[in-house]
Parts: sequence; C-alpha cells; structure tokens
Amino acid sequence: TNDQATGSTGSGSGSQSRTIPHASSSDSASKQRKTASAAAAAVAVEKQKKKKKKKKKKKLTGPEAMEKERDNVRHALGRSLGATSLGKEIEAELFKHFKGATEGYRIQFRTLISNINDKNNPKLRADIRAGRIKSSRLVSMDQKQLASDELAKFREEVKREVVK
Repeated sequence: TNDQATGSTGSGSGSQSRTIPHASSSDSASKQRKTASAAAAAVAVEKQKKKKKKKKKKKLTGPEAMEKERDNVRHALGRSLGATSLGKEIEAELFKHFKGATEGYRIQFRTLISNINDKNNPKLRADIRAGRIKSSRLVSMDQKQLASDELAKFREEVKREVVK
C-alpha cells in the first residue's frame, strides 16, 4: 500500500515518510548485459583482426606459383580418375604439349576435368584408366572427341536441324 511504497515509518499524524531509492534489479542487469555485450563485441573484433592477419598469405610468384598450379592440376586429375599416378602422367603430358603452364594448358585442363567428371561419360574415364587412351593423345583431344556418346549424338542432331 501507500505506506510501503513511500517507506513510511509510523502511523498517525507524526509519522515521517522517506523515499527509498530503488535501483531496480532490471536496470542493474541491463547495465551488466550492455557491458558484457560490449566486451564480447570487442573480443569478436580482435578475433576478426587475427583471422585477417592469418588469411594474408604470401602470394606466390614465378616458379613457385607455377609449381603450385601444376600440383593442383595433378591432384585434381588424380582425384577424378581415382589414380594419383595417372594424374601426374597426364599433367606432365599436358605441360609438355603446351610448353608450360600457359592459357592453353589451363583451358585444356578445364576441358579434360569437366569431361572426365561428366557422369554421362563413364566410357572416357574407363578408357583413360585402362590405357586405351594414352596421355599423349588425351591432352590433344578436343571437346568433340572427349564428349560422351550421348552428347555427340545430340550435337549431330542439332547440326542436322540447322542444315535443314
């Protein structure tokens, strides 16, 4: 009641009332949450700064960069064919055929990898793995030669339609 809210100390006409300062627990908790939130934000900012520092790796140039690229090509081919040694062999032929890690080397690699990974082209993978298509021939094959039988038939049909 009113006596409790004002902190009245007695009853009757001579009673004095005093106001009890209320530092509500919700205000205190709110301040603590804000402080904790600010501290967490500061920690998060510091972590981000550390991550950025770690991410800034030395960019490879020259022979180091070329060797790293060649390693990536070997690994991708080996993984796609399920044979690391075959990936190394094909990459070496690719490098020799294009006389280095040139733009042609990169384009042919992308062509090879997309055709090797084509789920509709298991014959190509099997022929490469069985040695029916040699690495030296593989690196000089064009998209038409690498395409699945299904895709080759489709291209032929489109070609006939265009001629009509």
